[in-house]
Formats: sequence, structure tokens, C-alpha cells
Amino acid sequence: YASRYADTNPLSVNGVAVGSTTSSTSTDATVTGASTADGNGKLTFSFTRQSHHVHLSSLDIEAVPVKSVKMSFNDRGDKTLAVSSQYVYKSDGFTFTLTGWTHTRNYAKGFLRNQP
Repeated sequence: YASRYADTNPLSVNGVAVGSTTSSTSTDATVTGASTADGNGKLTFSFTRQSHHVHLSSLDIEAVPVKSVKMSFNDRGDKTLAVSSQYVYKSDGFTFTLTGWTHTRNYAKGFLRNQP
């Protein structure tokens, strides 16, 4: 949910390009698709910063057989983060490990990166 610095950045899942994400004031997904977890059962989402900011406010994951979880990352307020730190979220058997983010902002409803 971006009210400022809205723009478009490429996204890959497990090293495969899946399109671009565009931040906006909508909470609707900007990319949808199917991916297969790696041999360790992990999905790695990589956002390439080409605009001023990359925004991450939530992810919707559905496993096969059908198991769905929606994870919101809007719980930290306005904070500056260490790029090398990991931020771990757990929900309904899923673990989300976020790395490489520079800060969180309320206006983005989650994590941002504004460095190359």
C-alpha cells in the first residue's frame, strides 16, 4: 500500500523472473502465479530495486494440497533497519524470512528498500 514513491520493480521466485510489482494505494496483489518450492521446501522472493523504493506489505501463499495463508508485514511502524538483519514471521506452518530491507514505513504498510 504505497501512498508515496509508487513505482515498478522486477520480481523473481526461486531465481525465475515472474514479472514486475507495482506499488500503489491498492492492497490487491500486483503479481500472481504458481511456483514450486526448492528441494528444502522454500520459496525465495527476490525484488530487484530499479525505482526509488521497493515496497512489500503482504504475501498470499497457497500450498498444494490447498492450504492458504495471508501474511501482513505492517507491524513495525516507522523504523530504520539493518540491511543484513533477518526478520522472521510465522503463520499457520509457514515461515517468512525477510532480508535486505532498509526500513519500514506506515505509509507503505510494511517493508521498503531504497538502496541498490
